Amino acid sequence: MTGAYEFQRWKDSTEPGDWYKMPKGFWTSTAKLEWAKRTVFLACPVCGLIAGLPHQVDAQGLVHPSLQCPYPPCPMHLMPVKLLGWDLGAKPPQA
Repeated sequence: MTGAYEFQRWKDSTEPGDWYKMPKGFWTSTAKLEWAKRTVFLACPVCGLIAGLPHQVDAQGLVHPSLQCPYPPCPMHLMPVKLLGWDLGAKPPQA
């Protein structure tokens, strides 16, 4: 593979839990929910399970460091990764 793996943007979450309907290979954010801390969710492009993104994201949507699915035995491990449609500014890594 050449270039970054690109996650497509899914609709922004507007109600609790609607990110669990997201298809494989997409990302969404809770940034528009007033009650929620800004969290980014990804749907694994291999197994389809949803996980929060604790990684750093730069202003152009590049994720640092590499991205690995947290659900074994899924083999997904990607680098580099880009979040298409990213417009939330730089996001520091979460502890």
